[in-house]
Amino acid sequence: MRKAAIPLVLAVVIGHKFQLECGGSLDSAKWLLLAVSAILLFCGMVSSAAATYAHQNHNAILILGILWIAQAMYLFGYIMPTHKWTATGYWFPALLASAGFLGVALTVPRISASGLEPHRRS
Repeated sequence: MRKAAIPLVLAVVIGHKFQLECGGSLDSAKWLLLAVSAILLFCGMVSSAAATYAHQNHNAILILGILWIAQAMYLFGYIMPTHKWTATGYWFPALLASAGFLGVALTVPRISASGLEPHRRS
C-alpha cells in the first residue's frame, strides 16, 4: 500500500494544480473530467511501476500504463479553457486508445488453439 501512496499523492496534487489553473470556471462536467483524469493518472503510474514486477506480459502492462498516463494528460489539457483542445476532442482520444491497444496486442504472445503453449511462428 505504501507503493500506491506515492502515485495517489501525485495524482491528487496534479489534479489540484489543474483545478487551481482553471480558477472558478469548473462546472460539474469539468469536475468529472478532472476526477477521471486524476484516476487515469493514478492507474497509469501504478501499472507502469507494476510492469517491473510482472513475470509475463510486462511490456503490455507498461504500454497500458503509458496509455493511461497519456489519456490523463490529454484530459487535463481538455479541461483548460481553450478552443484548440475542443477541436481534437472528437478524434484524438479514439486515435490514442487505438494506438495503445494495438501496441498491447502486438506485444502479447499468441496462444495456440489448445491454449497450452504459445503459438510458434515458422
